Parts: sequence; structure tokens; C-alpha cells
Amino acid sequence: MKKWMRLIAGFLLVTLLLALVFFDRDFPIGIEDLSYTHHPYLSASSRAEGEIFVDSGGDCYTITDDQELLRKREKLVIAEKVVRADCNSQGIVWLNTSGELYLYSNAKSVLLADRVGEFAVSKDSICYLRKDGELYVRTPEKTGFIFDCPTDEYPSPNPNSIELLVNDRWIFISGIDMLEDCYYDRVEERFVVMEGPPYFEPANDTAFLWGDHLLCLMGCANGGMIYHLADGTGQPLDLGFAASECDVRSSAIILDDVLYLSVQYDPWPQFRDLPIQEATYAVDADTLAFRRIDNTFYKQLVVAQGKILCVDSIVKDSFRFIRELGEINPKDQ
Repeated sequence: MKKWMRLIAGFLLVTLLLALVFFDRDFPIGIEDLSYTHHPYLSASSRAEGEIFVDSGGDCYTITDDQELLRKREKLVIAEKVVRADCNSQGIVWLNTSGELYLYSNAKSVLLADRVGEFAVSKDSICYLRKDGELYVRTPEKTGFIFDCPTDEYPSPNPNSIELLVNDRWIFISGIDMLEDCYYDRVEERFVVMEGPPYFEPANDTAFLWGDHLLCLMGCANGGMIYHLADGTGQPLDLGFAASECDVRSSAIILDDVLYLSVQYDPWPQFRDLPIQEATYAVDADTLAFRRIDNTFYKQLVVAQGKILCVDSIVKDSFRFIRELGEINPKDQ
């Protein structure tokens, strides 16, 4: 009897150790091969409370429950009363509750602008929308005025209602009253208004700039659209399921020029008899075909040691991941 108990205890111990190894891995903050937060071909919205982002040195940052902008290494508080934050090659950028936009670089903080409603960063640029409707882009070389948002009665923007994305060529704006979703071509210096109904719910990480494409996820119809910004055309997303009226959450990252997109479609209360739909896809850059590789939604994805890892939490001075994306096979569809 004791022999069997020892065997069972040994089996359970081995199982626990394997679970810790494969599904609860810690990666130290600051490792050199932790993915830089912005890939040249992918742009997402700035980070909100509880989300994480990584600088070019592999350091991890987050906005705490107390609205502190915290660098996990040495637990350094960079700023207080922060509502949005992100980083790029220029440094750490954040927006506070007073509408002031700051840049932290070389251990110094510089005020970039006041009366700011929202901002976004690409690999090298900082784009910000002021509450008077003026849009600016700051590059390492200069800060330039882009345009006034074309509306007669401009409401004061805020990060809870606006989606702002920027890359080397495009600037996308959504969520401003009396202004349809629109985008600006930085190369040809032209402004395009996207006619039609709302394309997605802003401020929930439901839009991504991917090169010359705009991915918009929405809780109705096909679940979203892919827009080809250069020629102004669009096509429905093919997610493999019907999207009802629901809240949408998503995250995305690029590895080896493949876009990995994780989504969740949570039906509104009046449709609770419908299932929550969630999945993670690999999207081909040439064909734009969606291939489901996992049946789970991951709030954040990070590249480390050449693999995509699904973020579970931040503990002490390390990331904690629940698994490597692709380690498990999806269930039968």
C-alpha cells in the first residue's frame, strides 16, 4: 500500500513539475531578445491600465491601478496620474489625466504638448490629437502639424472614445462625434473619409494598422473588415464563425512577417444564449487568409526567444506565460 502511495505521489510531483515547465514559464524582464513593442509593419493603440509594453532594451512597463507608470525593473515609478502610455525609438510616451503628453528619454521627462486627447506611436513617430481637433506628428527630426479634424462642433476627445493609429505612411482616426472614420496618407498628403456606418467599437484594441492594411474588428455581421488603404477597398474577415452583436477584444503581434491575431466575441446580455466565440489566427501577408491555430483568446502576446508567448501576468521582475502559442493543437472544429 505504501509503495503505491509513493508511486502516486511521485507521479503527481512529476506532473506538477512538467506543468510548471511547460505552462508557467517565467522570463526575466530586460532580456535582450524580448520583442520590441512595435514592429515596423504593425501599429496598435496605446496601452491602458493593466496592460504591458516593452521597450527596445527588453524592459517591461505597465500602468498600475493607482495610475502610476511603472517600470518593473527596480520598480521605478516614472509618472503619476497616467491614463495611456507606450514607447518607441524616441522613448517612453504617456498621457496624464490633465491632457499633458510627455516623453521620457535618457532619464529625463519632456512635455511635448498639452490639451491632448489621445496619442499613438509607430516605430519612430509620435502622433497626437489635441482637444481643439489639431493633429500632429513628431519624428526624431521635427514636430509637424498635419490637419484640423473637419467638424463644425468638435467635442473634446478622450482616450475612452477614440482610436488613433499611426505607421510610416498611414494615420487612422475613429470615434469622434460628427466625424466618420477616416485616415490620412502621410506620403501623398491626402485625407480620406470612410463613408458608411461605424466600422468597429473604438478604444478596445479592435483595430490594427498592418502595413497598407487596416484590420477593423466589430461585433456584428462578418466580425470585421480588412481595408486596403492605398486603393480604398475592403473585404470581410473570414474568421470561421458568425459574429452576433457583442463586445470585441483582441491582441496582435508579428513574427517572421506573419500576423498573429487573437480575438474574443462576447455576446451582449440580451444574447447570452449565444456562445462566446474566441480564437487565435495566423494571417498570411500575401493572401490575407486566416488560419485558426488555437481556440483561446489571449489578452496580450509577446515574442521572446523567437517564440510567441501568451502573457498571463507580471510577477516580481519577470513575465509569466501560460503557454507558447502553437504548443497545443486546436480542438476539432
